[in-house]
Amino acid sequence: MNSKEIKAYNLPTDRKIIYHMETKPYVVLLIILLIGFLMFAINATLAIVISATMAYAIILLPSKVIIDFCEDYVILYNRPSKTDCMMIYYDEIVTWSYKKGPVEDELIFELINGSKEKVECFNRYKVRGILSEYARDKEIRVK
Repeated sequence: MNSKEIKAYNLPTDRKIIYHMETKPYVVLLIILLIGFLMFAINATLAIVISATMAYAIILLPSKVIIDFCEDYVILYNRPSKTDCMMIYYDEIVTWSYKKGPVEDELIFELINGSKEKVECFNRYKVRGILSEYARDKEIRVK
């Protein structure tokens, strides 16, 4: 079995990342910041509050990488040590499921050795699209 926990600095340098998921949604924050700037014409106080809050979120709040989807494998960064990650090859996935929760969603992989890997996740449409292509016919729908 090639899937294993490794140090992040030992990841292949020539990997092609298809989708990079972080905890900070930059696109949404930038759109709201733009709306804040446009609000100056309507309500300056509200515009300052929105713009300041979004600028704070973009600049000062920390961001953490959650998952990298590559051509041959997926990398999970949800390890206790920040330098560790789990590399899972698509052909070693028995089943995967995307469980939508009230607070956070969860992506669950079952591997050929019987182990299960879970990671907090979001953007289910993008995740399902990628995994439906690379881990075809292995999804278990969770209600």
